[in-house]
Amino acid sequence: MNIIQNGGLIARPLVVTDRPFLYKWLNDPFVLEFYEGRNRPHTMADIDENFYDNSEETRCIVEYDGVPIG
Repeated sequence: MNIIQNGGLIARPLVVTDRPFLYKWLNDPFVLEFYEGRNRPHTMADIDENFYDNSEETRCIVEYDGVPIG
């Protein structure tokens, strides 16, 4: 179920198979510069704790033409 869809742009709920995308993005030096600092890479355990262990929030992945972009 998509939360938002406008043409090729979709926001959908985060699922466990998105873990590799989060890992890649959250360890990118450019992203780290703006998200928790360059010296704070994320492990899979960090990702699980911060994005999957809290069921009180709705977390989403944004896709464009079927490709996850954020």
